[in-house]
Amino acid sequence: MLRSLVFLVAAGCAGPSTIAAAPAPPVPTETVPGALDSVGAVPLPAPNASGIPLNEIDTTVVLEALPNHHAAWTERRTAAYSGRVLVALAIGHDTATTEGIYLYVVETELRDDSDHRGIVERWRISTIDRAASRPDDDRNAFTPYYFRDDNGDDHAPLKFAVRFLPRVNAHEAERTQLAIYTLGTSVLVAEKRVSASTWTARLRVDMPRATEIVPVMPGWH
Repeated sequence: MLRSLVFLVAAGCAGPSTIAAAPAPPVPTETVPGALDSVGAVPLPAPNASGIPLNEIDTTVVLEALPNHHAAWTERRTAAYSGRVLVALAIGHDTATTEGIYLYVVETELRDDSDHRGIVERWRISTIDRAASRPDDDRNAFTPYYFRDDNGDDHAPLKFAVRFLPRVNAHEAERTQLAIYTLGTSVLVAEKRVSASTWTARLRVDMPRATEIVPVMPGWH
């Protein structure tokens, strides 16, 4: 059975049907000792670029560079969820040494007057060594992209953007970027190495009956 995650709902609406321009990534104002400032021509976000295996919010993602509806998607699914659909990005335990990174659809209603929301469906979109995920942190869900700004807009199409090393001692060129975004009522997942110039269209989940696709905040007792 899938274990329950606990989420605090971040109210919002589905993104527009076209990809809006994203603000330019912030200019780094501080560095990490021994950290790389870039991999080739790709800038790394400061101050938490390298030196840690996982960056929870990747501020370098450019929406215009992400695959559109007509890309050659590795996997396509159709989900019959209607109305307001809550989505989350979280780590799930796969094996003793490996964890999966999953896109979740979670329940819109709280269970038993608590903050617990059950998992409705999930799709495995990547893997990461357990030691590289959150070795000193009990949280397993990622913060939505909009939360990086005090006045962030959860209506924006970019729902989550993370980057991570597949292994603790992996080279920075192996750092992987994941972007979860919406076009109309489709949830799209794209992936690439920071050293690559183009994104791979990993997963497209069409939800034609959805009226809102809302990212949820992590949180539990």
